[in-house]
Amino acid sequence: MQFSSVKIGVASLLSVLSLSVAAAGITTKTVNASGFGPDRREALNAALVEAVAKVRGLSVANVQATARAASSTKVAVAGKSLGVDSSHESGFDATATETHGSVKSYEVLDAREDVPGRWKVKISADISVYESDASNNRRRISVVPFRLPEANSPAQEKRYEAVAQRLSLGAVDYVTSTRHFSVVDRTYDGERLVEFLRLLLPDVGRDERARIGNSSGTDYLVVGDVLSFDSKETTTIVPYTKEKITKSETNATISWRVLEAATGQVLASGTIKKSYPSKDVDVARQIGEEIGEKITDIIYPIVTLDYNNGRISLAQGGSSMKVGRVYQLNRYGKVQTDPYTHEPMAREEIPVGKVRIVSVSPKISYAEVVDCRVDLTGMGPKEYVLRALPEESGSRGGRKIRKTMTPNW
Repeated sequence: MQFSSVKIGVASLLSVLSLSVAAAGITTKTVNASGFGPDRREALNAALVEAVAKVRGLSVANVQATARAASSTKVAVAGKSLGVDSSHESGFDATATETHGSVKSYEVLDAREDVPGRWKVKISADISVYESDASNNRRRISVVPFRLPEANSPAQEKRYEAVAQRLSLGAVDYVTSTRHFSVVDRTYDGERLVEFLRLLLPDVGRDERARIGNSSGTDYLVVGDVLSFDSKETTTIVPYTKEKITKSETNATISWRVLEAATGQVLASGTIKKSYPSKDVDVARQIGEEIGEKITDIIYPIVTLDYNNGRISLAQGGSSMKVGRVYQLNRYGKVQTDPYTHEPMAREEIPVGKVRIVSVSPKISYAEVVDCRVDLTGMGPKEYVLRALPEESGSRGGRKIRKTMTPNW
């Protein structure tokens, strides 16, 4: 290959593909870099590694080792062993586990043996970089499958597994719907790994491989234990009519914690111990949603945006908000400080009334004032916060429901 200023690849083809690639979150950055080595090829490889490092940063030692072993790399995809050949110079791919980017094309600006046994190569390289969605900048949280008690039979073991699955689903669904967190999956890692391995197939475009190496860590881990989850049915016979009435009940005790992933510090914890009028394992999903609500209420409580035309707009929507539910409306006060540690604890909250949710959209919801002791005109963002009211027996959506009486024969 000559040292002419010729871009590797076809410019027209790259321009056509740029629109679809950009839509997929992959962009191109051009940088200049230099590399040194005992021969021209090693110097070129070093320059390519430096070019990628300038864009994203990487462990040079690991990338150089990956580059040298690229021609013999084997991966297994869908049960087949595949070889990945990237040793040819014109298609050199600097993508590795820690590069977060790959060389899309490069131009050799200069190549010379400046001293005997040492080559210096200067290049201009186009680096493909995967730009994550803006939501990835939110605080990241991950729900880990809850630990289960020891089962007494295969049937009970299967039931416990279903309970753990629904607990995770409920918590993930609630936290995701608030749109305050970037929720990192910890359930389908195997499927995601297979998808990444497919990116190493020979017929996959080099730009697509820039997706490798962008897995997100997490700020918070939600963990927990299913201490008990027992269901039963009781049948009673009504005197005189001899009518049989069957009631189902599930008694559950679930403990949960929010850990700071980097340190293992427990940021929040709690235990839910309740009885539910059903023996269906879907009760666990309801518990998971309750856990998700408690976590969100601690980290990102529901705050107000403004007050207009008799309605309060709220900075939360989706399935986490239910039309008809009544909340306590509190006004934020001064920041309270722990007298022992001198750390800020929380802001003072002054109860001023109650509001009821009347409309919900994917990102925002609206509430009407049930009663209020202050004038809400001129309300500013985050001036007020909503807190869940204690559950009332026989209530739904904040309104009491008259129970059907059973005759006392």
